[in-house]
Amino acid sequence: MDLETRLVIYGFSRSVSAEDVVVLLGPGCGAVVEMLAVPGENDDAIAVVHLTPYRQLAVKLAGRLKARRYQGRQLQPWVSAMNWS
Repeated sequence: MDLETRLVIYGFSRSVSAEDVVVLLGPGCGAVVEMLAVPGENDDAIAVVHLTPYRQLAVKLAGRLKARRYQGRQLQPWVSAMNWS
């Protein structure tokens, strides 16, 4: 069974692409990013960063993003307490 850690980042607009988030995460991250539009008429999107099985990397990335803004929006990273299977 492959366990996966996911870093969820709130605060993006729908115009942000997965490639934009990969650049934001920095070189060498090697993560797969999935963008999800928040339902409704707002312009919000969430990035789901798939990191298998690097929980420590997810926590480190979340710490770096915690106080950042992207295109004027405050980013809110979250790492699940347990791995997702």
